[in-house]
Amino acid sequence: LKDNISYNYLLLLLFYNLKKTKYFKYLKNLNDKTYLDYGNPFINIDGFKITSDKITSLFDLEYIEKLTKLKNKNILEIGAGSGRTSDCIISIGKCANYTICDIPPAIFLSFKRLKKSFPKKKIAILINEDNPDQLIKKIKKNDIAFIFPHQLELIKERFFDITIAINCFHEMDQKTLKYYFKNISNIT
Repeated sequence: LKDNISYNYLLLLLFYNLKKTKYFKYLKNLNDKTYLDYGNPFINIDGFKITSDKITSLFDLEYIEKLTKLKNKNILEIGAGSGRTSDCIISIGKCANYTICDIPPAIFLSFKRLKKSFPKKKIAILINEDNPDQLIKKIKKNDIAFIFPHQLELIKERFFDITIAINCFHEMDQKTLKYYFKNISNIT
């Protein structure tokens, strides 16, 4: 009971802090079908079903857009996890093209989520593509693409406008971090 009360209070505080921002208006765009479907606890406030993922995703978007605008950009997200941030950004119509680079099982979790959230978008898992030209062609052809980390080396052009990595680099060793930063520098 104490944990539930604490969690509900935290969501209430986050909700009212979000309400003070211009990103509050986007809360209605976030699909309950994906933000609530995995058993995430939620509370109802002012007609909204509030989860920590919804609020956190909108705060992440706010911080990202303090650095750069996302509208009509080709975005690469490293380590998307469940896909909460990509779900948010795509739901709001902030990007032209979205590519997720991750490892199993997370890559398949975010794929499942985004397929459910965006049934009309062209979404492809490109993890078996090893031809650089074909990989870029297929990424461009789809609204959302999924690739493995080793495929970053196949991308020879500065295709991505922005690379996002939220809550993932802290899990990596030095060698892996150097790999990502080298490739991000080449393709973004």
